[in-house]
Amino acid sequence: MAWKETDLLADLATRFAHVNPSATILQAEDAMGVTWLQVNVLEAGLTEQSRIPSAYRKNVEYYVFHRGQADENAWHSHTEPDNTSAGDVTAAVSTNLAVYKIYSSPVLRQRVQGQITKTIQAVLFEGAVPDHASRVKLAWSAMQLPDPILNVFMRFVALDATVQAGGATVADATLETVVNSWWTNVALSAGY
Repeated sequence: MAWKETDLLADLATRFAHVNPSATILQAEDAMGVTWLQVNVLEAGLTEQSRIPSAYRKNVEYYVFHRGQADENAWHSHTEPDNTSAGDVTAAVSTNLAVYKIYSSPVLRQRVQGQITKTIQAVLFEGAVPDHASRVKLAWSAMQLPDPILNVFMRFVALDATVQAGGATVADATLETVVNSWWTNVALSAGY
């Protein structure tokens, strides 16, 4: 699909709170017929944890082939621009993006690590339950190598529908349910 410069700027307007109507030419049309430009945008969104308004100005670079001519084509520079001020993980535009935002959310990662710590304590003192030995081995591994174990549990957290709906402010009880419900399965799957 070929875009004109106006199509590219219209796309940016759907991603950002404001797009400056005047682009800056970084390099005039070269021998290949390509013009390098940038436009200033205002990205806005809600912060991840408190969901308060947040904004940031930045420049987005793009290229236009044969600018202003009938065969004009426009492209984003390198990657598709992202509104990084939209830290609210519940605002994702697709399920896959929601999963990624939740998985990489610093706030949720800290909260899940806290829940793993609580679960370790409970497992070490739980007594005789099915698969207790495996559960204890996973607890010891989680104490020795917390980051890899956190990464495993973040996958389950990110796929939980309640977490996706609640984002970073989801109830502690939900995180407890997700971690505890997967603890035995993770222990057995890992061969403990």
